[in-house]
Amino acid sequence: MAMTREPLNAVKAVSVIGSAKVLSIAFGLVKMKVAAVLLGPAGVGLIGLFQQLTGTVSTLFGMGLDKSGTRQIANARVSHSERKLATVRRALFWGTICLALAGAVFLFLARDLVATHLLRAPLQRAELGWLAVGVALTVGAASQQALLNGLRQIRELAQITVLTGAVSAVIAIGAMVLWREYAVIVFVLASPLASFVLGHVFVARLPQTEVRPSPARDVAAEFTTMLRLGSTIMLAALVVAAGHLAVRTLIQRELGAEALGLFTAAWLISQYYIGFLYTAITMDYYPRLTAAMGNKQEACRIINEQTEIGLLFAAPLFLGMMALAPYAMLLLYSKEFMPATDTLRWFILGDILKTVAHPLGFALLAAGAGWTYFYARLFGIAVFIVAVAVLMPRLGTAGAGIAYLMMYVVYLPVVLFLVRRSIPLNWEWRVLGTLLATAALSVLVAVLAQSSERLAALSGLIAAAVLAVVAMRRLRVLWRKKSIGKKLS
Repeated sequence: MAMTREPLNAVKAVSVIGSAKVLSIAFGLVKMKVAAVLLGPAGVGLIGLFQQLTGTVSTLFGMGLDKSGTRQIANARVSHSERKLATVRRALFWGTICLALAGAVFLFLARDLVATHLLRAPLQRAELGWLAVGVALTVGAASQQALLNGLRQIRELAQITVLTGAVSAVIAIGAMVLWREYAVIVFVLASPLASFVLGHVFVARLPQTEVRPSPARDVAAEFTTMLRLGSTIMLAALVVAAGHLAVRTLIQRELGAEALGLFTAAWLISQYYIGFLYTAITMDYYPRLTAAMGNKQEACRIINEQTEIGLLFAAPLFLGMMALAPYAMLLLYSKEFMPATDTLRWFILGDILKTVAHPLGFALLAAGAGWTYFYARLFGIAVFIVAVAVLMPRLGTAGAGIAYLMMYVVYLPVVLFLVRRSIPLNWEWRVLGTLLATAALSVLVAVLAQSSERLAALSGLIAAAVLAVVAMRRLRVLWRKKSIGKKLS
């Protein structure tokens, strides 16, 4: 079999992936700092818009293979059938090639329409043509990571994460120093290119199966299965990506390029500082939960475990970032971006709820309830767009931050209700206690910041330190419990 090492437990997996993601985030922040200084808010806003457009088209033509492929590879691995695994791998490989090429051709042919009617910037048609390459690379890289993820190659995925961040930072910074505003496209393409090339290197190192090639009809059947599940995942991801693209387009049209840059700056920090956790959910939790869905009690245990671990890792970060939000803007960007501080704080409050909601959404996918997941995501993103349209004219970019929080206030109870229709899930008291403490302390810091940023910073850092100590003790208990369990088994 392709996977011979013992899988990491949840705490160790999050630690490995988290460490890698932290390094990747550091490279990304350096890259964005250079962009902020050299290009200003307008340039940062354009980068965010191009990245969102590339991500939206990649989501459409990726057809959810990054999730459904992981699920099929994980199931084939658990079945201990090398022939089954070889068939799924071939289906994933050839299907990805077709979808990547289709996505690139689509965006290239549609570049005039997108530039004129969506972005309202006809002169950007040439740049959009280059983004077609980014679409193909993104779809290909997602498929490679789905294979490694399904095979539980956690350490390899961590290495790809770190190296992608380093290589893309070098390419992007070098381009900006040489070409300034003309390097925006290179900035956007650097990460997909590095991820694809490195993914290819690591996939090529996987042990090759020695079974005879499967008939074409078997490969086609596996690909059809991937598309059947992946299509609903794709639609769910597409409405989210398209919703965020619509919000950015709306901000650019109504408030201008500078406001879009402020929104993008706050958004990128929100995604960067806690991104390791969502990466860990995709790479570790989802395959484990998929394999355990036949045992409802075990599935509930895994969901509670992952949610608690996520909150323990994230809570000190939430408090720290809430406390240091204005200083983060100054350090990571420049004085021009300081007005985005309030927007960032609203994003952080939304991220606290997202940390709990995210594992629930993946539980629906692991249960095969793709359409239920789609409708839940559609409902959430609709709330986001409507709230932005209502609040942004009055409150500016801060209105978009409030809308983000409102989305998860509505989405969390909805997805919890839907999960409970399949399994008897109840959150353990540790999960609820950590969630409530983190939310309450974060709100308190945000309130204090309205009167004194220094008082908010001091209070938030003290609270973050206390939560960090509590989290380390609990994580140590979970780590030892897993280690003892393995020795006894």
